[in-house]
Order: sequence, then C-alpha cells, then structure tokens
Amino acid sequence: MPAQNLPGLLLDRAHPLSRGLVGWWPMNEGSGTRVSDVSGNQFAGTMANFSMSQSSGWVGSSVGRGVAFDATDDALTIAHNAAIANALTSTTFTFAAWARVDNLAAYSILAYKGSAGGVPGPLQIYWEPAGGGSWYFLIGNGSSSNGPTIGVGQISAGVWHHLTAIRDGGTSSARMYLNGRRVAVAGASFGTAGDVSTALCLGCRTGSYISQGATAQARLYSRALSDSDVAQLYANPLAGALAPSNPRRYWVGVVISPPAAIAAPSTADRLWNRGYVGRIFRRGEKG
Repeated sequence: MPAQNLPGLLLDRAHPLSRGLVGWWPMNEGSGTRVSDVSGNQFAGTMANFSMSQSSGWVGSSVGRGVAFDATDDALTIAHNAAIANALTSTTFTFAAWARVDNLAAYSILAYKGSAGGVPGPLQIYWEPAGGGSWYFLIGNGSSSNGPTIGVGQISAGVWHHLTAIRDGGTSSARMYLNGRRVAVAGASFGTAGDVSTALCLGCRTGSYISQGATAQARLYSRALSDSDVAQLYANPLAGALAPSNPRRYWVGVVISPPAAIAAPSTADRLWNRGYVGRIFRRGEKG
C-alpha cells in the first residue's frame, strides 16, 4: 500500500524520508487529547493534565500546530512498545522535532525515555540552563550514562527551531543539528543502550522536568538520517507526506452576519509544502 490516510495527512511510503520511520507525530489535531501517529504504526500519543490554554495545550506554531507545556504537570506520552524500544536500543536511530523554549533559565525536556527517578534510558534530549544554556543529547543503558553528552546553544526564548539528534552506529558517533545544520558531533565507543519499559515522553520526563515551552512535528527513525535528509526535513516539515493529486484553489461564496463570525484559517489548515491547497474565503477575499 503506497500511502496511509491518517488524520489530515497522507504518508508517501515511497518517499526517502518515509524509510525507517517508526513514528511521526505532527501534533496538528488542534483539539482533544489524542496525538496521532502518521507513520502508519498507530503509536498514538496521549495528552494528560493539560488545561487547553495558550500555555498548556494546543497552540499555533511556525509549522502549523503544536503542543505547549505548563512546566508543572502536563504530559504527552506514547506507550512503551517493542518497535520504539528496539529502535532506541539499537546502535542507530534519529529523533527530530520542532521545539520552543519559553524560559531559558529552566530545564525543558524535548524527548525522554527512562525511569521516573531519572535513570538514564536510551533517549534524553533536554535544554540545560547552566553555563549559558544548551541542548543536550544523552544516551543511557538503564542504569547510567554510557554514551556521549553533546550540546548546542544558539537559541532564543520563545522562538521555534528544529532539532535533530542522531546516534550512528556505523560511525560510532552522535550528532546534533539545529535548523537543518550540523552543529555538534561526538565520537565514542557505545555500550548497549538499555530500556526501562517506560513510555516515550515528548515535552516531559516521567514525573518531573516538564517543558516550559512547546513542541511539534516529532519523528523517530530506526536509521541515521544524512545531512541532506536533515536539511530537507527542516526546510519542509511535511516531507514524506503525499500531496493531493491535482491540488486546486476554490473560492466559495459565504454569506454571514456578521462577517467576523468566520475566523481566519489556522496555519495548519493553510500549510502544505508552505503553499495553499484549499481554503474557504470570505466573499471578496483573495488568496
């Protein structure tokens, strides 16, 4: 089957950036507490404790929609399963997502799989405020860290940016990318990554260190993306989605009173490869 039709997107299984895709969570729903997995593997996420406000719940982002966290008790989790565990405990994987840190003086978690007490699991990506602040990528074996900790700063509070972390067993290295550009690399002899059978948390660490910011368009791969793959993913957040055949614009006359009763479409409703596919306009409005 060449494509999978899941909430709002078609997955093009023939696209290079669909290869090795374990999970893709666009976070484009805008309502409810379920975050769909567009990879076709049905690893949906669940939102808990969100107040559904601008600081806790669905928000707009530079790539459509996203999820904001209140730094207190919000949690977005994907239940433990063999496919995610196997990907993260192998010698090679890639995690990528858009992130926004609202308070650079506080810890913010982008992705975490480990114990509630902080025992290092196979994936930890977090903002560390010490020393001027930096993003860190840490690999653990279930009891201690056994891989490199590498970091990159160069971000501003309240600004969306794209972060990619790669463990590459082929080169025995770990790499980080910021906005499509490789900015950190560490070579190391990796031990075996360990898993502690907990959920994969996006924007939170199990039980603590909730993000004070937001995230969107998270992906997990069972392979190491190349530099060009990462650059493409940054340039086009929907890379790997199948565009509708014969996309067109339609102008539909709408008579309402008052005109302001129709809100402007959200960014996600307008976004398709940074263009317009379809949209309803007020009478007299042009695209």
